Amino acid sequence: MVKPYKIVITLTILLLLLALPGWFLRLSEVSILGKTIVIPNVNKLFTPDTLSYTPTSSLLNPELENLDKHIDTAINSISYKTGGTDYISIADSLLMAINSISQSDSTAAMADSTTSITADWLRNRIIPIEFADSSAKELSPFFEALRKNLPSKELIRVMHYGDSQIEGDRVTSFLRARLQSRFGGGGVGLLHAVPFSYQFANVTLSTSSNWEKLILADGSSKSSGVKRLGTLFGFSSFKKSKSLFGGEQITKAWVEMQRMGSRNVPARNFTQLRVFYGYNNQPFTLELMVGEQTLDAELIPTTASLSKLQWDVPLSVNTMKLRFSGTNSPMIYALALDAKKGIAVDNIALRGSSGTDFTRTDLTFFKEMMGMLNTKLIILQFGVNVVPHVVSDYTYYEEQLYNQIAALKRIAPSASVVVIGVSDMARKEGGEFVSYPNIEHIRNAQRNAAFRAGAAFWDCYTAMGGKNAMVAWAFANPALANKDFVHFTYRGSRLVAEMFYAALMSSYQQHLRKFEKPAEPAITEDK
Repeated sequence: MVKPYKIVITLTILLLLLALPGWFLRLSEVSILGKTIVIPNVNKLFTPDTLSYTPTSSLLNPELENLDKHIDTAINSISYKTGGTDYISIADSLLMAINSISQSDSTAAMADSTTSITADWLRNRIIPIEFADSSAKELSPFFEALRKNLPSKELIRVMHYGDSQIEGDRVTSFLRARLQSRFGGGGVGLLHAVPFSYQFANVTLSTSSNWEKLILADGSSKSSGVKRLGTLFGFSSFKKSKSLFGGEQITKAWVEMQRMGSRNVPARNFTQLRVFYGYNNQPFTLELMVGEQTLDAELIPTTASLSKLQWDVPLSVNTMKLRFSGTNSPMIYALALDAKKGIAVDNIALRGSSGTDFTRTDLTFFKEMMGMLNTKLIILQFGVNVVPHVVSDYTYYEEQLYNQIAALKRIAPSASVVVIGVSDMARKEGGEFVSYPNIEHIRNAQRNAAFRAGAAFWDCYTAMGGKNAMVAWAFANPALANKDFVHFTYRGSRLVAEMFYAALMSSYQQHLRKFEKPAEPAITEDK
């Protein structure tokens, strides 16, 4: 009888022999005795599937290096010198200019023309946030939280929901940097315990191999029928270990977090770690580790609700590990890496979504988690998944989006909501790339839904340059959009973030003017 260990050794050797060609020759399949056998590329097995993130400073050409300064200058001049009116005519004139470029018959000429996109061009293109009426009350809750929170007294949260256009922390990271630099705060906000294929620039997560994630974006929650998903639309849990002899088996799992990047970047400098969990039918232990040292250990009882644990994290500590142990996993709804005060900004990307998924979840549970986070602004940036489905009437989409915004307003009545309209998208027609014919119809449906539901609206399509702008952005040098004519590059993401931030702060400055004391008239002596 062959001993078991010899069988294991033999199988291991065979697997290594099969893998070697794929390692050295980068083969994906090999023919043996007339049969084709697929061989996994070993490099791919051991190389993490991540999106590379180049630091912002190396992405920008010299004309854009001082973009922050230009934007701040523009905001101040608009708010206090023009009374918030002249910038509209400025933007309109520049819009006419870029439209004349975009409508060129030659994409090559268009590509050459886009090199004129500079910081000076951008700082004058502050497309304003739109409101249902002149009262601009839609953003008042958020603006009041900013006004009353200075100097910073508490942590207020901005949640940025979007489709694949914001995946990889695109757009959000630049908006986060601007808001935290101005109003204080730190950290990257809410994260899934199990990281996506991409990592954030300032925090890297790694986990043990026995975790699994259920999330709406990949369809796993729909197939399972689970609706209690929380604000990140999903949760993580570790897999139960199987006992050879029956009975309960203790399972161990871990999540490690490491600060990355410059110490001067606020997103790196979180000072508190929170774990949002719940619905564990068995107790479990949770340890916070720094190296081999245990900073804290908690025995968590059974929980039939949403709960949280939190710790202070010194800035001097670069690497932390959460170590779980138990017979059954809790649902881990989010990790939060924040400062204790200032602003937190979350990147919540829902690939494939049209922004109509909120009501597919357990809204009562959603509200409970939202209430624990002190959310003051919700940004919705969707639409690119609607564009390929060209129809004559988008009333259906307006109604769907209205229902989502209305639900969010019920869930978080103290939070403001702003809709970022669909960005331009292009397709090839007759040998040329041109905008989809339905972009403006979808944009208009989003604007109508926002106003009906009591939300603000920002027109990303117009801010980009209108019709055929995506073609101009894709052929710009350096490129502002990918050649799929859908998604921004990181450079383009920053431009969008800067334009939106400028519009947001311009509206905020107008809000502040309501509280300015009128200047006292000068006293003159009668002669």
